[in-house]
Amino acid sequence: MRKDRFLSYGLLLFVLSSAFYMVLAPQYFGAIFSIIFIIPIYIGIRGIRRKTKKGLTFTFMIFPLFVLVSTIWLKNAYFAFFKDETFIPKLSKTYEMSVQKVTTLFTFFSLLAVLLLIFSLSYFLIFLFNKDEFH
Repeated sequence: MRKDRFLSYGLLLFVLSSAFYMVLAPQYFGAIFSIIFIIPIYIGIRGIRRKTKKGLTFTFMIFPLFVLVSTIWLKNAYFAFFKDETFIPKLSKTYEMSVQKVTTLFTFFSLLAVLLLIFSLSYFLIFLFNKDEFH
């Protein structure tokens, strides 16, 4: 019973990671990069629910992409907030928005990137330690 609960938490974390990935990836990689991975994410979700090795393989296959997107967002957030004070004002001029609004949006998406990294590492470890449950 306890392993089933961990697997359901892992599935929830994978779904949340997938949703955050779909939100964060188009900014740097384009919308097609997110759209391409809808089918593998669906196969991973379906496979984890049925406890198949194929579903586990697909979730492990997508894990590096989640880490890639979150680290790129975090690298750029570090650059924007701590290294270059002119980045946010330039961005606000480009999109014709106030500096406060751009700062709020950039902070929000940076927090989503932190959550994406935490959730993806968590589901990866849960599924890795419980890989014997999959057939």
